[in-house]
Formats: sequence, C-alpha cells, structure tokens
Amino acid sequence: MKNRRTSNSHSKVPAPHQQSAGQWTIGGRQIHFQPPVRRWLVVDDDRSMRLVMQRLLCTIRVDCDVAMDGSEAWQLLRRNLYAGVITDVDMPRCSGLQLLDRIRKCSVVGIAVLPVLVISSRENLGPMIAGDPDDRTRFLPKPVDIRSLAAFIQQSWAPVSRGRCQF
Repeated sequence: MKNRRTSNSHSKVPAPHQQSAGQWTIGGRQIHFQPPVRRWLVVDDDRSMRLVMQRLLCTIRVDCDVAMDGSEAWQLLRRNLYAGVITDVDMPRCSGLQLLDRIRKCSVVGIAVLPVLVISSRENLGPMIAGDPDDRTRFLPKPVDIRSLAAFIQQSWAPVSRGRCQF
C-alpha cells in the first residue's frame, strides 16, 4: 500500500515499512509515533578503535554515531535519540565511567535507562560494572568479540521514547 493523500481529507495511509517520525490523522484521530531507534553511540578516544567498532556494528546492521570522549558523547546524548551506548573507559576530559554515571543519574528516564556496554583492555572492571540490578550495563574486554556485541545489542533492542535531558 502506498502513501496517499485523498482530496476530501488530510489523512495519510502509511505504508507498513515507513520509518519516519510524524503525525497521522487516521479515522479522524491524531496518531503520533516515533520510529524504533536503531542508532547506537560509540565513544572511544582511539580513532582506530572507533573505526573497528563502526565496522563491527555495520556487520550486524546497526548504525552508529561516534564521539571522542565522554564530554562529546554527553552532548550527542542530549541532542539525539540512541538505542544504547558503547564506551571505552580510559579517555581524556570525561572517562567512560564518568559518562556512565551521568547517564544513570540523568533525570530523563529515556537516557537513564539506556543500555551501556563498557569496553576496556582493563579486565578488572567487570565486577565494578556488574552492580546494575536492571542488567542495563555490561562489560566486554578488548578485543571485542562480535558475537558478544551482537548478543548485547539484540537483548537490549527496545525503542525508548524520551525527552531531552537538561543537565
């Protein structure tokens, strides 16, 4: 079925695969919708690691934006919708653990509940991150195993509708 506009009304009949956000009038009722968020935010100060993560995510058909540190990531989180965050730990200005703390303390529920995957070559971080009772935060050691990455993303694949965070 194609999108169409009838001459006697302003209703739209959406195609089942349509993904853009918007407002439709169907049967005289206003319908607001937000498409599922399929974009993740990758945060790492190492350019080569950002490229590796982009390629891994592309392999499993996941779009992403990248940030060089936690401060840049925080700015992107405040402006955009993401399905989750993948962050390194050791970065200048704002570390991955500081970013995780900001995310969890954010007053906007949609940001506070984002799934976060913390990656690092420091293997002793697992127990520090394991304290999340809702299982929204996981740790993976570098080098990242694509099966573990795909499993985490698939488990957390739930669109979240949210507002903007005022921090």
